[in-house]
Amino acid sequence: MAFYTSIPGGTIRVTGTDRLDFVQGQVAQNIKALPIPGGARSMILNVKGQIEFDVRIYRRADDLYLQTAPDLSEAVLARLQKYVVFDDVKLEDISGQIRVLHLSGENAFEVVSGFGFSSGTQLLETNFGTLLVTEVNRGNGAGFDLHVLNSKLENLLQTITTSGASELEPVELERRRIVSGLPNAHTDGFTGMLPQECGLLEGVSFKKGCYVGQEIMARLDARGHSNKTLARVNLEAKLESETIVMCDGHEVGQLGHVVPLETGFTALAVLRIDALEKPNLEAGGMRLEVQKG
Repeated sequence: MAFYTSIPGGTIRVTGTDRLDFVQGQVAQNIKALPIPGGARSMILNVKGQIEFDVRIYRRADDLYLQTAPDLSEAVLARLQKYVVFDDVKLEDISGQIRVLHLSGENAFEVVSGFGFSSGTQLLETNFGTLLVTEVNRGNGAGFDLHVLNSKLENLLQTITTSGASELEPVELERRRIVSGLPNAHTDGFTGMLPQECGLLEGVSFKKGCYVGQEIMARLDARGHSNKTLARVNLEAKLESETIVMCDGHEVGQLGHVVPLETGFTALAVLRIDALEKPNLEAGGMRLEVQKG
């Protein structure tokens, strides 16, 4: 079975002769190492190394574009514009032009291979125009993000449903993301944290030149670890994300997005490493149980 889920988000397009050097200096990922076409997750950090934005970046022959969280395209655009000085760079918010569907499930590859996809990130020409397909795990096992022009979305939907794909609601994909232990800085409320603390080193390269926040990343890498780590916890009732986790009257962490299980609820949490084995963790007045493994 294959499943499709609509992924809401914003899109910033970057063009100009200096686009690659400019974006390389703004994000923690090594964009210059990407193939053409290619894609990768990246963190945009502040000067203290803390996460400001959790994005996905795609490199094409004539441009780069950043896929942002919903309602954050203007903020990402403003952050990038702040650093444009004499660079030959043009930044555009094209959020209304691009739509993303996530395809997952055991038959998902069979569906995307029907478009000519084989691996990695590819631009494919279809009977409804250019389709960008990239491998992304969003919590339902191996999966694929399909980027298409908004005007062609219905054509894409018709094609994949004819292939036997059915809809997986966003709330269910979100539940599977959390159960799978995959953090999202914005959904979980982990912005303002270090990538090392909240399991987001996927978006950081330690083999590239200067970028905003690099000094802190290098310092933490040399030290070998941070004082906090990502864990999944179970709890009896729903709490808001960013609820503080306490232990013996001391603050030791923070909850991410809380979702229901068959019995009870679960969430990712950023916790002090020395609190992981403590039996009396609590948030919102209720006991938390840290999941092992």
